[in-house]
Amino acid sequence: MFIVHSILLIVFNYELYLPSKGFATEGTKNSEPKMVSPDFADLIWPDLAIHKFARLIEQGKPIPIYGDGSMMRDFTYVDDIIDGTVAAMQRCVGFNIYNLGNASPISVSDLAARIEKSLGKRATREYLLDQPGDVERTYADIAKAARELGYKPKTTIEEGLAKFVSWLRKQ
Repeated sequence: MFIVHSILLIVFNYELYLPSKGFATEGTKNSEPKMVSPDFADLIWPDLAIHKFARLIEQGKPIPIYGDGSMMRDFTYVDDIIDGTVAAMQRCVGFNIYNLGNASPISVSDLAARIEKSLGKRATREYLLDQPGDVERTYADIAKAARELGYKPKTTIEEGLAKFVSWLRKQ
């Protein structure tokens, strides 16, 4: 089990595409899409915050936090992404672009604290300089997906982290 960052879903004739890098708002082109397999295990992304932080905390190593930790990010449990993907496959006619995500960004510092709570361990934080080009706040605008697909994420960050930690400890 795992949590993913927001996903831009492009549906055309029941083929699913995800952007290879970055995310775009509805109606904008941010990156070229690439075909992905229906195996959602490809979405673990071990170098992104939740997986990386949890793994490092479990190993007793410091977690890297860029800037002061106030940057906001949107995290979505994979089951919610799957629900949105299935809804798009069932309801989409022709070509459409949908943003799937949670639309409830939290700060990186808050995320680290929630991961600590889920793991039952304290983290050592290593504060680093801001990364060039990093944005202060990102999250999915899910209005179109909600309106046209009935998309509504159900899994809270706490529920998703608990499931993720359970999965991680079985690996």
